[in-house]
Amino acid sequence: MNQLKRRGLILHVMLLAVFAIRPMTPQAINESNSKVSLYWGLSERQGRRPTMEDAHVYCSFKLGEHRATYFGLFDGHGGQRAADYAADHAAECFIDRFKANQENYDNPVELIKKAHEDSYEQLDKDIQLLYKTDGTTALTALFYGDVLHIAWAGDSRGIVCTDTGTIKLETIDHKPNSIAEWKRIESTGEHIWLGGVCRVGYLSVSRTLGDRESKSIVKQNAIISQPEVLQAPIQEGDIIILACDGVWDVLNNDYVASFVTKKMAKDLTKLQEAYPEVKASISESSIEEAGSDKKLTVVARALRDKAYRRGSTDNISVLLFQVPLTMKEQ
Repeated sequence: MNQLKRRGLILHVMLLAVFAIRPMTPQAINESNSKVSLYWGLSERQGRRPTMEDAHVYCSFKLGEHRATYFGLFDGHGGQRAADYAADHAAECFIDRFKANQENYDNPVELIKKAHEDSYEQLDKDIQLLYKTDGTTALTALFYGDVLHIAWAGDSRGIVCTDTGTIKLETIDHKPNSIAEWKRIESTGEHIWLGGVCRVGYLSVSRTLGDRESKSIVKQNAIISQPEVLQAPIQEGDIIILACDGVWDVLNNDYVASFVTKKMAKDLTKLQEAYPEVKASISESSIEEAGSDKKLTVVARALRDKAYRRGSTDNISVLLFQVPLTMKEQ
C-alpha cells in the first residue's frame, strides 16, 4: 500500500473514532419503543495487572422488524487501545454490515452470521491501520427476537445456562493448543511453539482483532480475525454469562454456571453483605460496575471477586444477562 493511500485510510478510521456510536444508557434503553429487553449487570476490575485493558459494549437499536440488543467484551493485549476501539465501534460495524448484506440473505440467521463475520474483519483492518502492537480478543452477542447469536475470536468465553445451572451453549477458546485451531494453523505452514504456554508467533491466542506486528511475523492466516458464530434459542429465566479469560483461567464452565444460578436464587440484601463493593486504590485504579438489574450486577461482582480470590492474575470482567418473564413482543 502506498503511503498516501495508507494515510487516507488512517484518516478515515480516525474520523470513525470521533463519530462512533456510543453504548446507550440504561435510561435510553428503557425508553425504547419495544417491550422486549434483557436485564443485565456488569462488574470489572483491574485485578493484579498494572493496567486495565478490558472494554465492553452494551447498546440497543431497531434492526429490521425487531429491537436488537448488542453486547460484548474485548480483552486487549499490547495496550488498551485496540479493546477500546473495538468496544466503541463494534455495534456500528455490525449494523453497517447487516444493512449492506440485507438484500442478499433471506435467512436472518445467515444474515446475522455474515454481519458478525464482516464486522470483525472491518474492525481488524481498522485496528491494524491505527496501531502496530495493540490487539484484542472479541466476544459479542446479538439478542434478536428470542434467539441469541454469539460470535467470538480468542479466549474470552460465553455460556448460556438455565436458571437451574444446566448449560445450553458454550463457546470454545481459540488457542493454538486446541485441536481445531492446531490443525488450522498447521495447514498454513506455521509452527506452534510449545512450552509453558502454547503460542503462535508472539500470541497465546490464535484469533484476534488487530495485532499488526504479531500477524506480520507468521504465515498468512495463521492468526485470523474470523469469528465463530453460534445460535441458541433463549427462554424465560435463562442466564447469559460473558467473561474474559481472567475468570476462565481459574474457574471452569460448570462451576461458573452453578455459582451464578445459586447466587441469583439468594436474597439481594444478603448478597450485598457477602460481596461488598471494592473501592479503587492506587494499585487498582480501574473498577467499574453498571447494569439495569441490581442483583445481576452484584452476582457479576461476586463471580469477579471469586476469580480474584482464586488467584487470577489478569483483568477480570463479567457481563451477565437474564431474560425477563415476558420475552415476546406484544
